[in-house]
Amino acid sequence: MCTYNGERFLQEQLDSFLHQTRLPNELVICDDCSTDNTVHLLGNFAAKAPFPVRIIINPINLGFIKNFEKAISLCQGDIICLSDQDDVWLSEKLALLENCFKASPSLGAVFTDAFLVDEELRPSGWHLWDTIRFPPAQRKRFNSGQAFAILLNHNVVTGATLGFRAHLKELVLPIPASWIHDAWIAILSAAASEIAYIQTPLIKYRQHAGNQIGAMRHGIVRQLSASRKNNYRAFLEVHGRFKLLYDRIISQCNSQVLAKTIPLVQEKMLHLNNRAMIHYQCCRGYHWVMTELLARRYHRYSSGFYSFIRDVLLLWSKGQSINF
Repeated sequence: MCTYNGERFLQEQLDSFLHQTRLPNELVICDDCSTDNTVHLLGNFAAKAPFPVRIIINPINLGFIKNFEKAISLCQGDIICLSDQDDVWLSEKLALLENCFKASPSLGAVFTDAFLVDEELRPSGWHLWDTIRFPPAQRKRFNSGQAFAILLNHNVVTGATLGFRAHLKELVLPIPASWIHDAWIAILSAAASEIAYIQTPLIKYRQHAGNQIGAMRHGIVRQLSASRKNNYRAFLEVHGRFKLLYDRIISQCNSQVLAKTIPLVQEKMLHLNNRAMIHYQCCRGYHWVMTELLARRYHRYSSGFYSFIRDVLLLWSKGQSINF
């Protein structure tokens, strides 16, 4: 668990740990220089919890990505579950995740859906997966062995719902500053092992003004989507992120994983590069647009015809003649 000035909602999340039907073996908390009552609340909880609680106070503020990296590195159990400071876990969460891992030794990570609730935990009527482009048809593809390909397109794994095997720490750490921690852990877990989901919502995912990353901003903040920014530099930035993924897989994974994943990562990087060229060399933009459309990379690595139309409209707005 990572905390930072979380006193407003923290106690409800801590209490939900006590109500688990399967208690955790340990709770590791890294506090990122809170200036409110957070550390005091954590100390009170540690004194009464029926399991070990380790509280680490960072000497300097790391930011939430590097703070999660530090907390993950300090965990000693076989399964690591990530927790935000402002949610509430349903009582069966840890038990159901543990059952999944016990049933499948090859399973590297499991994530779940979540109930979206407001500041007072009132239901919004929406589930998390309703907001992140993870409909039933895509879930079916995910289960059919296409998890890595789906995660190359966009992340569908929210860290607050995620559990993964501790041996994957060697692969996922350190976490690059340009990646959101859950997207990085999920895609590398899918590369090196099996990844599965539990369709039942197992947390109340609180939405409020202080969210570092909320569900309603998933498409913009979590994906760091170049298509939203729609410019040359943005696509190159995202290309750089996937080059880091490429380098990590090449350096850490065996030949079987390389054969399965590297061609897909290379194609994703080619798609990002070609979309960057649409913006950089508008005089040849139609060539890059048609190349990506005919190769179906718009559909595999962007938002399909939506992204295609955005690029066409961009070229049209710059006065280019596009002959199809």
